[in-house]
Amino acid sequence: SEVGPWYFAAILHNCPALKQLGLAFSCSLGTLDFDILPINKCITSFNIGISPLYNHYAVAHFLSSSLPNL
Repeated sequence: SEVGPWYFAAILHNCPALKQLGLAFSCSLGTLDFDILPINKCITSFNIGISPLYNHYAVAHFLSSSLPNL
């Protein structure tokens, strides 16, 4: 099954002390609400593998909002 940003947001919400994460996931953000994203300040690097970016600006906003210390 496809892992999208909503699953990523759920991981951040349920694992606030997470320090490392690497995933290959769909970067199609769809209807994700950026105002309710969980924030993780522990993660300083993130590898998305070969996930294609459909909207570079939206993905950058999503990652900088959720992971401000990248």
